[in-house]
Order: sequence, then structure tokens, then C-alpha cells
Amino acid sequence: MTFPWIDRAIRWVAAALMWMLTVVVIAGAVDLGVTLALDLVTPPIGRLDVAELLRLLGLFLVVLIAIELVYVVRLYLEGRHFDVEVVLMVALIAIARKIVVFDLERNEPALLLGISAVVTSLAAALFLLRFSRRWDANGAAR
Repeated sequence: MTFPWIDRAIRWVAAALMWMLTVVVIAGAVDLGVTLALDLVTPPIGRLDVAELLRLLGLFLVVLIAIELVYVVRLYLEGRHFDVEVVLMVALIAIARKIVVFDLERNEPALLLGISAVVTSLAAALFLLRFSRRWDANGAAR
């Protein structure tokens, strides 16, 4: 039994999500630009301290993650599927952001160990996915 109205509703929701994420990307990029400009013109002019630099890098990576999520939703709308490789890359970018802004003084060292396990798992999954695609493309699995 099929329900075409459910498929249409899901596509409308996915399209709305894509447009909302696009607004988030634009707002995030504007916020990043304004924050960078204000940080550069406040004394000492043209210099960023470590805290400001980490905050800017965190904002940059958040915008990048949002851009990748727009891409994932667009792929879903075009082909009605998710590209697992893109989703894994978004997860790697998100965990990279966590690593960049990680503060050893305010967080437990065990958390860093957990983050390293997540990075290793995501990297292994990405490697296996690419290896299996290459294997299939060469016809070795036939």
C-alpha cells in the first residue's frame, strides 16, 4: 500500500528545511564576517588573540557544517536518498570543530579520548565506504 501524499509531505518538509538551513548559512556567514571585522578593529588593531581565533574558527566550522547539511538535503530532494559519504564528512567536520575549540582546562581528559574514538570510527567508516566503492567500480566484487 502506498501513500503518495506522505511522500509529497516529506518532500515539502525537506524543501522547507533546506530553505531554513540556507537562511542559517547566510546569517552565520554575516555573523562571522561582522565578528571578524569587529575583532580586527578593536585594540590591538589587526591582531587576534588565541581565544578570538578559536571562536572565529568555531563559527567558520559551524557555517561549513550548515553548508554541508544544505547539500545533504538537496541531494535527498534530487534523488530521494542520502549520500552516506557526505553525511560522514559532515560528522567529521563537526567533530573537527569540537577538537578545534576543545578546552583542556574546562573539560575532562577522558572526553578527549572519547572524541578520538569517534574520529577513528568515522575515519574508518569513510575509508571502508570509499574502499568498497572503488572495489565495486573496478568490478572486483563480481
